[in-house]
Amino acid sequence: MPTASPEEADRVELAFLAQAALRPHATALEWSAGRMSYEQLRHHAQLLASGPLSCVAADDEELVALCLARGPAFVVAVLGTLLAHGAFLPVDPATPALRMASMLDDAKPVLVLLGEPRHEAVLRAASCAAPLVLLAADGAVSSPSRAPAEAENGRAAAWPAARSSDEAGARSGGEGGGGGASGSRGEGGGEGGGEGGREGAACGRGGGGGEGGGGADLMYVMFTSGSTGRPKGVLVEHRSALSLARAFIGRHAIGPADRVFGFFAPTFDPSVLDLLLALLSGATLRLWDQVGGGGGDWRASLSQSRATVVGLTPSAMSQLDPASALPTCRLLMAGGEAP
Repeated sequence: MPTASPEEADRVELAFLAQAALRPHATALEWSAGRMSYEQLRHHAQLLASGPLSCVAADDEELVALCLARGPAFVVAVLGTLLAHGAFLPVDPATPALRMASMLDDAKPVLVLLGEPRHEAVLRAASCAAPLVLLAADGAVSSPSRAPAEAENGRAAAWPAARSSDEAGARSGGEGGGGGASGSRGEGGGEGGGEGGREGAACGRGGGGGEGGGGADLMYVMFTSGSTGRPKGVLVEHRSALSLARAFIGRHAIGPADRVFGFFAPTFDPSVLDLLLALLSGATLRLWDQVGGGGGDWRASLSQSRATVVGLTPSAMSQLDPASALPTCRLLMAGGEAP
């Protein structure tokens, strides 16, 4: 079990594990097709860490590219990567091949997690040499017997291959599940894993949430737009992300009763802040997702979300009548666009 409290942990995944221990049956994620409790989210993230991500070398701050759309699989992938002591790099599958090739060449990820089979062709066109692993769209992870390797024909390894009936509960709420980071480093290129534990870890390394590393470790890399030249990867440490999220949580008293709306795309820095505001405070992250038909109009998703904490771009906010579109909202944040 995590030894630090959510407020004392010096790494994001340890703060999350502490919250999961405090309120395992509270709803952590909610999306158009289901929900996931804190315990279920912890379980699936740790299985991912001790499966495909067990080859991540913690002391080398290795990157795992996440070619995933909005949705529960992205959140599971973020936490799984951090539990494996790696750092994550969000990648938009719609990125032009030449730009994606430049980003991947700079970042050199050791593994790519993708959410749709069609994204494999995009990554290969960008000359991606890293192993590809296809995740289930709802983020549910079954217990691995070993870390998957790429198939002999070079196609992405699908993982998990199957789900047990117990694990399928994550999509319907399961066990009691009802109910932009600053301070970049610069520019540049708990428990063992649930049922899967640390068995079968590839490369002889364990995964699944041991308390290694510290706040100065790399958490994620976010590439700039490249509007003024070649895109650059901004490196963000755990302590920077934690400091910003805790400042928001403390100043605005965000807590378990809140529902944070996940508006921003994974490749946009404020998406990380939304995730942390929810999962480090015990709140629910309500995703505007692209799973199960949830990729439609964000305004409809927002109006149905019962969100109390909402972050939007100014241009998006201008499309709303707050009185009618945000009846439950108590904290409305605007940002992410140049004036």
